[in-house]
Amino acid sequence: MSLPKLKAVSLRLAKTSLILAGLYVIVVSLPWSCGMCAEENIGEAYSPDGRYLARAYVRNCGATTGFLTHANLRSRWKWFNTEWVGTIKDGQVFANSCWSKVNFVWKDNSDLELQYAKCALPETGRDPAWMKESSWKGIHISYREVPRQIENR
Repeated sequence: MSLPKLKAVSLRLAKTSLILAGLYVIVVSLPWSCGMCAEENIGEAYSPDGRYLARAYVRNCGATTGFLTHANLRSRWKWFNTEWVGTIKDGQVFANSCWSKVNFVWKDNSDLELQYAKCALPETGRDPAWMKESSWKGIHISYREVPRQIENR
């Protein structure tokens, strides 16, 4: 094969590879960029030594679903990863099936009290605070219901 033909074939191969790589990036990253849910940060607190972060979110997945308040823990050096639908489940230790105020009280570096406003009891009779993990990576977690204040939400 002559040198000009070899250059033309190489150039075509490079262009095709570049197009395929671009399509791959679009296909892989598109679901992550158009999640169906939104996560609103409503509060956070670092442990006394600054190694861990407790953060509360309210999840809103649109008009056909209710709000979900949840709390997540992570190392200060990591990030909360969003799943393709727009939800954050990394380090989730608490979930409450309504829009609820959450406060974090670090008693020491490995003892966290999570204070939350209780939701109205649904018709099913099931506790709306359906996830209450007792520990996460060596951190003991306790829970305390606080009186619900009237909110305009």
